[in-house]
Amino acid sequence: MLEAEAIMKTHPERFENYKHPNSGRTAFELFDDFKVYFAAWKNSSDSESVASFESARNVINELEEILDEYSVDITEESQAYQQKMQQVIWIGLTAALAVSAVIGVLIIRNLRKRTQIVVGLIRKKADALQSR
Repeated sequence: MLEAEAIMKTHPERFENYKHPNSGRTAFELFDDFKVYFAAWKNSSDSESVASFESARNVINELEEILDEYSVDITEESQAYQQKMQQVIWIGLTAALAVSAVIGVLIIRNLRKRTQIVVGLIRKKADALQSR
């Protein structure tokens, strides 16, 4: 639990808005409650042990529900980002293809003109040689 809390505290802004739907407590409040209940369970007698354990377990369940909601949200954000990146890639590929097609058309056009000029010069030279 302490490791989970430490990991979550490295980016608290990601978890601050998540509250348990029933208790209304945040994950960080639940971590604090867990420490209290766990210490009470550890130091309790057999008769108090079950109640302390149940309280600590309920806190873990609430944390689990918050993390489940967080994981769903992160998965949705990740999928949305992935779809956006796919759109950007497709747009980029389409643009690259269009630019390549335009450049190809310009090169072919330029080669045709130059070829026609060269063929014209060759014909002139051939006609000049024939008329001699």
